[in-house]
Amino acid sequence: MHSQVYIVILADILFNTLQHKYPYALRITYSKPIAMKPFYAVSFILFFALTFYSCTSPGASKQEKQTELEAFESMMSIHDDVMPKMGEINRLSRQLKQSFERMDTTDRELMGKIDNTLRALETADQGMMAWMNMNAGGVLEKMQAEKGHEEIMAYIKSEEAMIKTVAEQMNTSIAQGKALVEQMTAKE
Repeated sequence: MHSQVYIVILADILFNTLQHKYPYALRITYSKPIAMKPFYAVSFILFFALTFYSCTSPGASKQEKQTELEAFESMMSIHDDVMPKMGEINRLSRQLKQSFERMDTTDRELMGKIDNTLRALETADQGMMAWMNMNAGGVLEKMQAEKGHEEIMAYIKSEEAMIKTVAEQMNTSIAQGKALVEQMTAKE
């Protein structure tokens, strides 16, 4: 991308320099054939600049695409490991809500624990849903068509860190929920 910008800037500088030095150089006239030489020089440079530009299109090499695909699949494997736990989050939330509704309201400490655990379960659930919305089908292909390799790898790295955080939230809230359900079952 940067090389393309440099070529355009170089061509612009050369064009402006020739235009000031040879004001008639860019006029196509047959009465002054000597004035045509800078025009041919500019045409020659622009031809090679455009050729170079087309050869260095933003498309990534096969190796870069393979690296991107492997990183993306690694990120998705983390998602695939924790996604089945969404059902467990929903089950624990239902159990805790039912227990909360039928429990003695004098036990404020236990009510607070249940409320905090329900919030943690809900936060983990919302985190997973938000992450999945950001990485809906075809996101890698769209990015490969629009962005460069470094930008894609940075995106995958940040999303991988985010799904790891979501996985940690899910595992922690599930552990809290299970412990609380066991504690409440033991009390009954």
